[in-house]
Amino acid sequence: MASDTLVDLSDLRFSFGSHKVLIGICASEAFKALLLSARSVARPSPAVGGSSGDHIVKVLERLGIADEVNSKSIIVNTGHPGQVAESPGDAVAKGKAEIALHQLQELMAVPGIDIAGPFPGELKGNFAFSAAIKTNAKQAEAGKALIEFLRTPDAMAVIRAKGMEPISP
Repeated sequence: MASDTLVDLSDLRFSFGSHKVLIGICASEAFKALLLSARSVARPSPAVGGSSGDHIVKVLERLGIADEVNSKSIIVNTGHPGQVAESPGDAVAKGKAEIALHQLQELMAVPGIDIAGPFPGELKGNFAFSAAIKTNAKQAEAGKALIEFLRTPDAMAVIRAKGMEPISP
């Protein structure tokens, strides 16, 4: 990658969703109580190497409830046939899980679930979507134009509406 073209575009927000409207889950202890009281928790697999699954494992360990939540987790490997759901949010929409833990933009894309809220502040994690152009790119100027567009106010409004937080230039 050409180091002068690397640009962070947006931050990811981890959230949880359910079929019920949940109020007051903004502190770690309330979030922990919610996860312990849930009958089932759908979440992405940490085994596939994605940042979502890995981050959720770390959150559960930090809260000291990994064993309890693991015992009632429905692990979803997105894109693998024969699963109970296509995504953690889909598991909730289909009634296979009570709570889903995943990235906000992933949960927002699932009809039939309520976004209950973001992970509490100290459990959010820091992740970013970035763009860069390879040093030997055949259409480097087009790539630069795309990156410039993705940093415009109009593009940032769409990024925000899709559940991510744009990173300002």
